[in-house]
Amino acid sequence: MKDHLVKTIYCGKHVRIHFYRSYQTQVVFVGQRCRMHFQFDKDDDLLYSFQTTPHGKGAPNKDKASNWKSFKEYAARHQNDPLPARYKRLARWRFDNLPRYRIVEDQIGCIVYFRKEEIK
Repeated sequence: MKDHLVKTIYCGKHVRIHFYRSYQTQVVFVGQRCRMHFQFDKDDDLLYSFQTTPHGKGAPNKDKASNWKSFKEYAARHQNDPLPARYKRLARWRFDNLPRYRIVEDQIGCIVYFRKEEIK
């Protein structure tokens, strides 16, 4: 079944956000000769990206690291267009150097509790 477009938000002149019925979103950066599409799932994980030109659609890129890097570059390039805070947060996220955590056991008196600590 084809996923249906529910709503489109125009964020300035060069950025569009499409919302689909399956709670997926697509951020489109419009350039002079091409458009760059970034497809997100409902948990804001970047699934893939692809580029469209007047000659057709390119193959989807599913490499996670390069997709996050190019999304960050496009968001910085189109800084004048007011991108919603939800996507600005994703552009500033540390996708290449994710924080790692460990569980640390602490004890106060007879009470033992566990907490997450970031490994540096």
